[in-house]
Amino acid sequence: MASIDKALNRLVARARAVLAWEFLWRAFSTTAGVIALFLAASWFGAWEFVPPAARPFGILAFAIIASAAVAREARHAALTRRDALKRIDRDAGDRYAAASTLNDTPANSGDPTAMALWRVHQARLVEKIRRVRLARPAPRAVERDVWAMRAGALLLAAAAAVYAGPDRAARLATAFAWNGKTDVGAQARTDAWIDPPPYTGKPPVMLTGTGPREARGQLSAPIGSTIVVRSAGQGSLEAAVEGGLAQIDDKSRPTRRDERETRFVLKGDGRLKLGGETFDIAAIPDRPPTVELLEQPRANLRGSLGVFYRADDDYGIAGLEARISDPEIQGHVVRDKPLVEPPRLPLALPAGPSGVGEARSTLDFSESPWAGARVSFRLVARDEGGNEGATTPISIYLPQRPFTKPLARALVEQRRNLVLAPGDRARVGAALDALMLEPEKFGEAAGVYLGLRVARSGLTHARSSSDLLETADLLWAMALQIEDGGTSDAERDLRAAEKNLRDALQKNASPEEIARLTQALRQAMDRFLAEMARRQPDRQQQAEADPSRRSRSISRDQLQKMLEQMESMARSGDMANAQEMLDRLQDILENLRTARRRPPPSQEQREMRRALSDLDRLMRDQQELRDDTYRDGQQDQNDSRPQRPRSDRNRSLKDRQADLEKRLGDIQRRLGKNGNNKLGGAGEAMKQAEGELGDGGDRDKAVDAQGRALEALRNGADQLAQDMRNRGNSSEQAGDDEGPAMGEAGGQERDEADPLGRPRDRRRRFDPNARYDPLGATPALRAQRVLEELRRRLGETARPQDELDYLERLIRR
Repeated sequence: MASIDKALNRLVARARAVLAWEFLWRAFSTTAGVIALFLAASWFGAWEFVPPAARPFGILAFAIIASAAVAREARHAALTRRDALKRIDRDAGDRYAAASTLNDTPANSGDPTAMALWRVHQARLVEKIRRVRLARPAPRAVERDVWAMRAGALLLAAAAAVYAGPDRAARLATAFAWNGKTDVGAQARTDAWIDPPPYTGKPPVMLTGTGPREARGQLSAPIGSTIVVRSAGQGSLEAAVEGGLAQIDDKSRPTRRDERETRFVLKGDGRLKLGGETFDIAAIPDRPPTVELLEQPRANLRGSLGVFYRADDDYGIAGLEARISDPEIQGHVVRDKPLVEPPRLPLALPAGPSGVGEARSTLDFSESPWAGARVSFRLVARDEGGNEGATTPISIYLPQRPFTKPLARALVEQRRNLVLAPGDRARVGAALDALMLEPEKFGEAAGVYLGLRVARSGLTHARSSSDLLETADLLWAMALQIEDGGTSDAERDLRAAEKNLRDALQKNASPEEIARLTQALRQAMDRFLAEMARRQPDRQQQAEADPSRRSRSISRDQLQKMLEQMESMARSGDMANAQEMLDRLQDILENLRTARRRPPPSQEQREMRRALSDLDRLMRDQQELRDDTYRDGQQDQNDSRPQRPRSDRNRSLKDRQADLEKRLGDIQRRLGKNGNNKLGGAGEAMKQAEGELGDGGDRDKAVDAQGRALEALRNGADQLAQDMRNRGNSSEQAGDDEGPAMGEAGGQERDEADPLGRPRDRRRRFDPNARYDPLGATPALRAQRVLEELRRRLGETARPQDELDYLERLIRR
């Protein structure tokens, strides 16, 4: 029995040690969780918001929580001998609790047979217990912490440690600072830095702290920058400023109890004194943006204005807009306050970085009451700093929607007069009375007359500006209905689709959004072109009858191809070229012909056009012959090499001159009396030149005569073109109104230009001061041709040296 008791006692002692370890682990983990919560609260700075006198009670609360947790574990501790025997039985896997029965005694201890069996039973138990191996300690704390509060507290403490950084010790010491003073000088800290305005794109400049330091001495920062000085703890530094630094109050940012923050705005050169250091800060001025017109604003046919401009700024453009002011009526500046504020239309920002560069925009004034008035026009650029820059104001006529019906034009004019000069509404009333005198002459329905009566009554009984504005809106609605009914809806939808797509390109929208808006524009364009074709079914026949129209036309397929190219550019990320392609497309659509329909050209007009074309070729051939005549004369003087006999060369030049004279005679016969009167001087000069080119003639006199012939041909061509224009105007007045011209685009209305492309003055007359080019070439093309001719002549080394030097000076200039 002694050996059995000794073995059992050893096993019980080991079991009680395992149970004690499990108890201590549970108690320690619970206490560690409470301590972790205390550390997390301290490192997150919770004690800084607790008054120093109340901090001991906070620490006492944490201590009570920890003690209560340990006491709870102690109440559930199982360290008795019986508990140890149960642990042995559990680890042995004996469901009959063999170890616990060793302390039992038989009830009939006096029976020898029963005692013998009992001893055999105990021997078997001892042998079995000797083979028992106790399992490792298993605290099984998770069964008592199903919400994992201990692990959560430890993770929270770890996060707080990272948050506190090097201030962990100082923040922990704050919990024990019960008298309001903390003897932790290391936690005193002052940080100072410069925050430039976000729109400048410049990084902050550290003045103090652990970040990178700028070299002491002169610093620079954009004007409007914020200097931030943040202090924490005892012994923090005070900031003093001089010059262009001004303190600002910023209460939007919360600070800790022991933290102070002061902010200063940089309005000019200033100085910051922080402890023993001085920082001289130079303010970099934010220059106002600049904007300039690269060409004169161009009025489009549908009442919009095309502008080409360049904008620049040191930090970028935030917005661009067109502003108008100072309207004029019949040459007099309006002094009244208009019923409608002047339109201020936004412009597309250039595609360059920060909105800097060149761009084009189309401004739609077609529905504005200000359209058609002479105004002061300027472009205004604004940057993020609130600075503005503007172009020099120019005086222009705001383009307006073209109206071909006389009554519609009159109503639009009176609407403009009423809106811009409401104090002079009596004149508008008199105009409406005049329109109602003989309404049958306008050929309109009776409803139009009733509408005029309603407008006149509204004008008479108006008591406020809103009443007058309602009358102006009625005049506009009547004008639209008289002019073209529902066409304005298709045009409005087209412009809205253009604007939506332009905005998406500027915002770098997604490819899906670009594709959706492109499809919307395609549909709006189809509706617009279909409406144009419906109102003008005979346009194709007119284009076929007039070859000049075919050269200026554009097909629906070409417009669709431009849309596809623009969409492809947007998908590839080339937004700048996509916007440029959209500008070209919009320019074409804006300039689709809406001029009046002219009858097909008469036989006389077609003959005159062909004659003018032949006359142009004749002038070029005459100029070439004159050059050859001059060059031949110079060779006689300077070249000693063997040449053809002069009589042969004269005969060739003379024959060419005779051929030109014959061609001139043919043109004169086709033009009849008009041609003889205007080109007779050219024929006489050609005869004289032909005579001087014969044997014994004077070559210099021949060159002079050829020059007079050229001058006479040019003057005659100008006069013939003037006659053709006058006849075209006569036939134009006899023609009826024309709807939108499907597929024909141009830069100005047809009745605003000469039939041969010559410019007119403001009164629609031919401008005699403008040089007429019968070739219809642009100034750039004409200049290119002149340069090519100069280079050709400079390459002819047979010319005199003085002439070659002169040609070289011309090219250089």
